[in-house]
Amino acid sequence: MKKGYVALIISVIMILAIFIINFYYPKEKIPTICFSKNCFNIELAQTQQEQQKGLMFRSELDKNKGMLFIFDIESTKRFWMKNTLIPLDMVGLDKDLIIRDIKNAIPCKTTICEFYELKNSKYVLEINSGLANEFGLNIGDKAELK
Repeated sequence: MKKGYVALIISVIMILAIFIINFYYPKEKIPTICFSKNCFNIELAQTQQEQQKGLMFRSELDKNKGMLFIFDIESTKRFWMKNTLIPLDMVGLDKDLIIRDIKNAIPCKTTICEFYELKNSKYVLEINSGLANEFGLNIGDKAELK
């Protein structure tokens, strides 16, 4: 009887511990970048491999989502749309998250693809084509990372 009682107490303690951990342990937050009242949940492209792949081979991107490329230095960044299936707006931001350039990029369906240059950029945000215009994003606007 004592063994059964001890097992029951241990079981109750383990269930409580699991509940407490799941309830109180902070969930992983999705990074967000906001321009005024318009926000995007973002995937980060920080490594060279992540940056080379970018949004290639994706057939869709939700309206409130994007990919943020993070570079070590602020300079002109060159992007192409090889193997990218959806048209994108590319928003170049400087070290202070101020928009320095905006390009509308279309998928490349040939072997030789055009490059899109974004001036003075430490960050480049890729979002669905037309959203920069729809949300009124302009050079000089400031973003906020959350």
